[in-house]
Amino acid sequence: MPENKEKKESPSATEPEEIPSSVDHMEILNKTNEAAERLEKANEVTKQLLDDQAKIIVEQKLGGKADAGQTEKTEKDKEKEQMDILLKGTGYEGTIE
Repeated sequence: MPENKEKKESPSATEPEEIPSSVDHMEILNKTNEAAERLEKANEVTKQLLDDQAKIIVEQKLGGKADAGQTEKTEKDKEKEQMDILLKGTGYEGTIE
C-alpha cells in the first residue's frame, strides 16, 4: 500500500521562519531584561564577597594569625623543638627539658 505523506519543506537560511502569532515578543524581552538584571546584581554581590575575602586573607597574613585556629608556640616550646632537631639521632632526644 502506498502511503501518501506530505513532505514539509524546511525553510532555507535566506527565508525567514514564520513566528506563531501567539508569541508575545514584549513578554520575552521583559523576561530577558529581568534575567539580565538579576545576573548583574548577583555579579555585584559576588564581587563584593570576593573583595571581602581578599581583605580577610591579607589581614590574616599580615596580622600573624595562625591558620585553622592553631595557637602560636611559646619561646620555650620553640627552643625545645630546635634542641630536639639538633639532638635527633644522637640518642639524647627528649632528655633536655
